[in-house]
Amino acid sequence: MNTNEQPAIELPERLRIDAVEALTEAARQTLDQGQPLRLDGDSVRDTDTAGLQLLAMLRREAERRGQPMTLDPVSPALESGLQRLGLEGHVQDSANQPGS
Repeated sequence: MNTNEQPAIELPERLRIDAVEALTEAARQTLDQGQPLRLDGDSVRDTDTAGLQLLAMLRREAERRGQPMTLDPVSPALESGLQRLGLEGHVQDSANQPGS
């Protein structure tokens, strides 16, 4: 691990619209520093569409900047929400998807 690498950003237990602003700011700070965007979704117990769409937007932003984004681990609630909206392939690398 690079000693300058940022720790993973822990996603909140409630990945909902009220968490979007703070999570966006934390992710942008990491990306602005040229760091890989590492998200820890283990604590997520509740999601809404806005929170899940934010993850897809962060993936696109990281790709646009040429920086990797990982989402690992993924809680069952987060996995279910991503699948429900058809976003699992837009947020997770194939190596991070269950069953891979």
